[in-house]
Amino acid sequence: MAESEGEVVGLIDEVVAWLATEDPTPLAILGGYGAGKSSFAKRLVTQQAAQALTDPSARRPILIKLGGLSRYSDLEGFLGAMLTSQHNVRGYNFTRFLDFNSKGRFLIVLDGFDEMKHAMSFSEFRAQVGQFNQLITPGAKVVLLGRPSAFTTDAEHHYVLKGRIPAQDRWRKLPGWPEFREYRLADFSDAERDLFIAGFLAYQAGTSGDGGADAEWVDKRRQEVSELAAADPAVFGRPVHLKILAEMAADREQDLTRLRRSPSRWSLYDEFFQSLARREAEKPARTPIGEKDRLRFLAELAFWLWRDRAAATSFVAEVIPSDLLADLPDGDAHEVEHKRREYLAGAFLERKAGDIYYFPHRSFAEFLVASRMLSCPPQAGDHVLYGTLAQEGVLEFLQTPENQPRLRAWAETFVSAQGSLRPSYIRLLIDAFGGPNPLIQHIPSTYWTLPIRLIGGSLKIDPSNLAPLRTAMMQARVPELALALQLLEPHGVLASEDTVRQALEPMIAGVLIERTLGHVRELPQNDRLSVDGEEGERMRALATAGVKEIAAGRTGRVVSMNWLGLLEGAWAASQAHGVVLKTHAPQQASGYPPLELPLDVVLSTIPVASRPRIQGFLHKLSDLRHIIVVARRNPRTIAADRPIRRP
Repeated sequence: MAESEGEVVGLIDEVVAWLATEDPTPLAILGGYGAGKSSFAKRLVTQQAAQALTDPSARRPILIKLGGLSRYSDLEGFLGAMLTSQHNVRGYNFTRFLDFNSKGRFLIVLDGFDEMKHAMSFSEFRAQVGQFNQLITPGAKVVLLGRPSAFTTDAEHHYVLKGRIPAQDRWRKLPGWPEFREYRLADFSDAERDLFIAGFLAYQAGTSGDGGADAEWVDKRRQEVSELAAADPAVFGRPVHLKILAEMAADREQDLTRLRRSPSRWSLYDEFFQSLARREAEKPARTPIGEKDRLRFLAELAFWLWRDRAAATSFVAEVIPSDLLADLPDGDAHEVEHKRREYLAGAFLERKAGDIYYFPHRSFAEFLVASRMLSCPPQAGDHVLYGTLAQEGVLEFLQTPENQPRLRAWAETFVSAQGSLRPSYIRLLIDAFGGPNPLIQHIPSTYWTLPIRLIGGSLKIDPSNLAPLRTAMMQARVPELALALQLLEPHGVLASEDTVRQALEPMIAGVLIERTLGHVRELPQNDRLSVDGEEGERMRALATAGVKEIAAGRTGRVVSMNWLGLLEGAWAASQAHGVVLKTHAPQQASGYPPLELPLDVVLSTIPVASRPRIQGFLHKLSDLRHIIVVARRNPRTIAADRPIRRP
């Protein structure tokens, strides 16, 4: 089942009906990890292939796994490798392929668009999406499947699946970009869940339930598993979770006690892998290597794939680096190659032609990556990497309540982190501490207080009461303010509605102006304004990057503010102290039009007591960049009141 525009529909019937029409609208089927996307894709392709074998006029299904697209410069190279090297399609030609597709000969199923996004910027992801958009033509039928978490903001979602970009207070349609009809896969209902459990256990037991000891055991086990699954439908409504539970339950030796006590995602996967490792370690040929070491190998393998192989779930055995095995017991192996083979043979991995190994499901690798991260708390230099890895399914596993004590240990080195950090990673730490304030209290005074309060929600963006936010921005140090601005940009992590921005942007301009002019003094000899002091120089540089001038408008003086310049200034200000927030690169704000904010509205956000002084300075200024910076003299020169003699 799936949901589309609030209506629950039978997805396979919906897609089959669409195939029978002339409607060229592409379909996007979204679902979290383990929701059944790939299973649906295989079912759809299998069903269509069966029809095509008996009906020459039926569309030929082509299943394209998008995880490998990022390794190619264009779609032509990717399809060429897939259809000639992998599947040996005789006479393949890219131009002919596009021609057949446009004439309605194919059903194209694109699975896993989220997998090709790993470690990409949005601009790179957007370019890759543009590649497979070549397949969407009037005569084509294209189905796209992936996780909605591939989009970090609504703006990204609208761009990729609707072909729309923000333009002031509306969405503007991109010419030539397709608009998908979206479906979201639904979890199993209670009835579907019970039906799956009964069918799976009966199949695994080799019986159809027609009496006998096996049928009696199956029925008893079915009741036990159904009660366990019903205790937490949020966990076991997801197909992959229910399948894991059913596989464990099919083992007559498996004790489900732990899962009855704590039926969470984490405990389910942890118990699943523990049981696999125990069974493997009990085999006589495997005894030299214990279950803990086999699990450690799998965790290190998954971590390596996520860190160095763009989150791939398949690999060739010979490319596993030898240092991944170095700290693991040798068992009976005397050479690295033999050791590699022994660990692979005892691993929960599938193998296919070409010596290629792969995880049966992406969520298995994601669990192992999260397990490896928790077992090795990050050092100061690891937080950027951990933030990059803590996405999608890995993040969901890390977020489970039983992991919060171990996550709190990560804050010990967070204060020294440097590089481009993701707001979602900071949110993970906030949740582990139970809120922003406990995290702030745990770490020494840093540039993170204001960003943590914004991400954690203890500092609200309330257009009816912006005073608390304004006060915090006035008190923050310049690098801290710069990080906050990276969060507040119009289509960033804390994107606001237009009505909120209309109140927020004049307040931001007021803060930049007041803080800059708070550091100035008048030079009596030429009646100019100057700023001195390191904090004043930093503030002037940040403010003038975004507030270009105060000029005459049609109805009075206006403050010209530009988000692109402001973001560039904010990145420069925070990078000077080694950190930035990975929200949007400044160039992605290039579509923001310059703002002309009425000066009286900006001044109204400044406290009454400060306004006369600010207004007095603004009478002398048309541009904050006209404020000069007084070079600071060397203290030794000042003390001697003469140049320093050098030997």
